[in-house]
Amino acid sequence: MVVTPKQIPVRHNGKRFAPGEPFEIDRKGYERIASHLDILDEDDEQEVADPALEALRERGKELGIRGWHSMGPEKLAAAVAEKEAELAAQGTPGGDDPAAQGGAGDGDQ
Repeated sequence: MVVTPKQIPVRHNGKRFAPGEPFEIDRKGYERIASHLDILDEDDEQEVADPALEALRERGKELGIRGWHSMGPEKLAAAVAEKEAELAAQGTPGGDDPAAQGGAGDGDQ
């Protein structure tokens, strides 16, 4: 998110920011000094808890999609859809039960 100090300078990541000087900060950092900041742009959808995105990430993990944890929502949704279509074509249950896939996914964390 992009914020600016309200009335007094603030320090963030070893740098001093004067009132009116915008800088980027994550949600956790913001919460520590929120009373001293004004939000200019709250476009940090990756950090805000999104149940749909969390479910998509969980599905990516279940399906054994490599790199699921670092994919953006669009890329992950495409990868999940592709993997599910592949499994449907093979007649495989779809990753919900690792034992049904010959133990795939066990110990791969």
